[in-house]
Amino acid sequence: MVTHLTRRTAVWLGVQVLLVILPAAIHGQNAVVTRNVNLRAGPSTSNAIVERLEPENELWVLSPTRVAGYYEARAASGNQGWVYHTFIRITGEITDPATAPGAPVAGVYRGCPSEGNATQERYREGNRLKNRATLPASADIDPNVTINAMVQTGDDENRWDNRRAASIVAYVVRAGSTGAESVNCGETQTLYTDTHIEVVATSGTTAFSRRVIVEVTPRWRDYMASQGEDWTSATLSQSLTGRWVRISGWLFFDFHHRGEARNTASTPTGSHIRRATVWELHPVTSLQLCPNNSPTTC
Repeated sequence: MVTHLTRRTAVWLGVQVLLVILPAAIHGQNAVVTRNVNLRAGPSTSNAIVERLEPENELWVLSPTRVAGYYEARAASGNQGWVYHTFIRITGEITDPATAPGAPVAGVYRGCPSEGNATQERYREGNRLKNRATLPASADIDPNVTINAMVQTGDDENRWDNRRAASIVAYVVRAGSTGAESVNCGETQTLYTDTHIEVVATSGTTAFSRRVIVEVTPRWRDYMASQGEDWTSATLSQSLTGRWVRISGWLFFDFHHRGEARNTASTPTGSHIRRATVWELHPVTSLQLCPNNSPTTC
């Protein structure tokens, strides 16, 4: 359900409340190896060996849920795989220091650094911005950013600032998972790919040239799951499509899509236009369904 902010007052107050309750973006468990064991590519002895582990080697258990007796874990070497539970000892739940408040953005999530697996620096830096794991403070919110302002025509490359955040009320046209991208190191499981949400300024709008893109990342989906919220792509599609929603998150100029956006494409009309602007909210950090499905109630 996408209800956490409706239970915690409006989004402006919700930002302040979440700053109090947000201990970190990601949780896991430290563990040590107790006997010689293989870290495998999957939860079965039939899967390939990724690394051979010895007693006292340290591990980071990514999820408390066992699959066929195996934990998904990351070794000190950075290798990620599956280890049988009887061969390790959990030493306690802690916060991953890579994503703790005040820590650098360049944290590793499921073996993938915040720059993803991009090779060109401009894409690596873009991925770091997409993978931001800090909640915007109220001072970060640019009040000039609204859905109507975002869909205004004209070259908007310098209209907003990647260092700022926004909170907009918009109508959701579509929501669904993306495919493999460098930002998530080529992951193909929908649980670990971004959710691509297309929003517009008025409920009757269907033209691609009037759409704005906002995206939920796996890091924020994981954190919201720890708060009892389901931000999987399937649930967001079902819960948000056809609804007015207040969406908050970090601004991001996704230059990779410059040629697909009406405001920056060399030819601003045609079937290649899939959005109004390359400015996005990416990552999304909060979602609030508008009561009575009305934009005036958010």
